[in-house]
Amino acid sequence: MKRNKNSTLSNDPLWYKDAIIYQIHIKSFFDANNDGIGDFPGLLAKLDYISELGVLDHGILYELYEATRDVGLVASVHHDDPEWCKRLTFRDYIDKGRNDAMSYQESFSKGYMYGHGMVAGLASSLYYARVAGVRLHVLHLGVMPPGANEMIRHAKFELGQDVTSELELGTLFMTKEQMEKVGPYTYNWGYAPEHGWKAIENGVADFIVLEHAPHTREDVEPGWKDMFSVPLGMTGAQEFIPLMINAVNEGKLTLNQVAQKAAEAPARTFGIYPKKGVIQVGSDADFTILDMTREGEFRHEDMLTKSAHTSWVGMRTKGAATYGIVRGTVVMQDGKVVGAPGYGKFTPGTAAATAPAPALRPSIAAPKSASVPAGNPSAGHQGVHVVAAGETLTKISRLYGKPIHEIAKANNILAGAKLNVGDRLVIPGVRTSALKPNAIPIKPVPAVAQAKPAPPRHPPPATTGNTLR
Repeated sequence: MKRNKNSTLSNDPLWYKDAIIYQIHIKSFFDANNDGIGDFPGLLAKLDYISELGVLDHGILYELYEATRDVGLVASVHHDDPEWCKRLTFRDYIDKGRNDAMSYQESFSKGYMYGHGMVAGLASSLYYARVAGVRLHVLHLGVMPPGANEMIRHAKFELGQDVTSELELGTLFMTKEQMEKVGPYTYNWGYAPEHGWKAIENGVADFIVLEHAPHTREDVEPGWKDMFSVPLGMTGAQEFIPLMINAVNEGKLTLNQVAQKAAEAPARTFGIYPKKGVIQVGSDADFTILDMTREGEFRHEDMLTKSAHTSWVGMRTKGAATYGIVRGTVVMQDGKVVGAPGYGKFTPGTAAATAPAPALRPSIAAPKSASVPAGNPSAGHQGVHVVAAGETLTKISRLYGKPIHEIAKANNILAGAKLNVGDRLVIPGVRTSALKPNAIPIKPVPAVAQAKPAPPRHPPPATTGNTLR
C-alpha cells in the first residue's frame, strides 16, 4: 500500500510504517508541568534538542559520567571523533567525487567511516569513565577497527575497570561477496572477522547483537551512486537468530555462548536479571524453540519489517527459530507473528531514579566480626575493608582490582554511595592474604551454624530505566 507523504497522524492509521521512531523513557525526559516527573509535553517541547545529543565536550561528558555514577546507572555510549572522520572522508573520497557504494565500503575498511575516529573516542571515554567510576557499556564493538578490542581488554582485565561491550555480528557474517551484492544496504562488512571471534572467546565481547535500521528501498537505493548521502544501516531483526544458529552448526559458536551473550549478560548488566535472561522459577517464561536442522534462505519477500528487504538476501542458513514464547505466550510460530498487538511490556531496569545516592553509615556497614555462611564458595576469600580518610568506592575498587558494582552489591549500597571514615566494606573474592593493612578478614561460619540469609541492609533501589545513550 502506497501512502500519501502528506498524510497526518489523524488520517493515516498506517503512519508508523513510514516513521522512524526513537525510544526514550518518558519519565527521564523534560518535566513540562513541574511535578517532578518527565512527561510527553516535555518531550515534544525538546524535540529540536534531539539532533544535539552528541557530546563533543569532554568536560560535559565527564559530568554526565559523574551524574550517571551517582544514580547507579550504566553509561551506554556510541563513541566517535566526528571531526577526524569527516576530514579524512572528505579529503580522500567526497572531495574527489568518490561517492559510490564501493568507495564507501572501501572507506569503511580503511577505518574512515565508523573507524579510527570511534576508537579515538573510545580511548578518551574509557579514561574519563575510569576516573569518574562509572559503569561503561561500549556500543558497536566490531564496527570499530580491531584496536578497540585491545583497549577494552586492557581496561577490563589489567586495570579492573567496570566496562562491558557488545559485538556487532555484521562484521563477522557479512562477507565481501555479500557486501558487493547488496552495496548500500549494509554499512559494514567483515574485513577482519577473526578479531571478532577472538573477542567472543577471550571475554572482551560481553554481548552479541545484530542491529536493524528501518530504512526503505526508496531511502537506500540512491546509495549505489552516492552512499555518503543516504541513511546508513543494515537489517537484522529477523536474521539474527538464523545467523547465530548457523554459526553454532558450523562450530563457530556454542549454544551456551548464544544464551549467555544474547540473553543473560544483557539482563545482568541492565538490571533486569533474573526476571529476564534465565530459565528458573519466578522468572518470565521467555523461550526460543529451535530447529537445529531447518535450512532456509533470506528473501526480500519474507521480511516483516518496514524495510521490506534484507541485507542478507540469498544467504543460506541451517538452524531456525520455530517458536517465540514471551511470558508463557506463543507470539511467533514458524516465521509468522501470532501474538496479539499490545502484548509487549516494558521491563524496567534497576536504577536509582532521581533520588540521591545514600551514604553508607557505620551502623549499616559490615560488623567488626563479620562472617559468611558455611558452604559459600567465597568463604575465606573475603575481607572487610575499613574506609580511611579520602577513600571512595572508585579508589577502593582500584586498590583491590574489583569492579565498583561488585563491591556495591556485596554491601547492599549504590555504586555512587558516599563513604565515611570507619565504614566497613566487604570486598568479595579477595583472599585474606591479599587484604590491605586496614582490612579485617572474615571468618567462615561452621556448617551447623548456618541459618537463612539475613535481610539486606538496604531496600533495593527504585526501578526506572536503563541507559544513557
